[in-house]
Amino acid sequence: MAEARRPTAEDVPELMDDVAAGKSLNAACIERGIHPGHTYAFLRGDDRMWANYTRARTIRGDAQGHRVGEIVDKVIEGEIAPDVARAAIDGLKWIAGRMAPKLWGDKLSHEHTGEGGGPIQYANLTREERQRRIEELQRKRAEADGADAG
Repeated sequence: MAEARRPTAEDVPELMDDVAAGKSLNAACIERGIHPGHTYAFLRGDDRMWANYTRARTIRGDAQGHRVGEIVDKVIEGEIAPDVARAAIDGLKWIAGRMAPKLWGDKLSHEHTGEGGGPIQYANLTREERQRRIEELQRKRAEADGADAG
């Protein structure tokens, strides 16, 4: 086998098409005789090319995520055993979550808001004011618990 060559700007569109179609950049490079490590460095050296690679990875992740539905259909039709499908789906979900985390990632976001959905209000309360506020909240909680029980 010949030694892998360095990538050129002309290689990038075809590599990005391969990645968007579901191949890893590493596999696409090897298939074309291009050195993968040099390709990563080449892409990182140009903001536009790196953005194109990021976009291709997102498309790849989205495609992998949608394949889950196809596998489920095959299980329902009896073409694939459920345990085999479960392993495949777990792998596809993992790939999709890494390639397109905004669409398929596991990250949960928790937002804290104040009254009426507004910002949290911070106040410097005196000890007496804080105690009155605690008692007021406890009363509201007791009323709510009583309403829930009844």
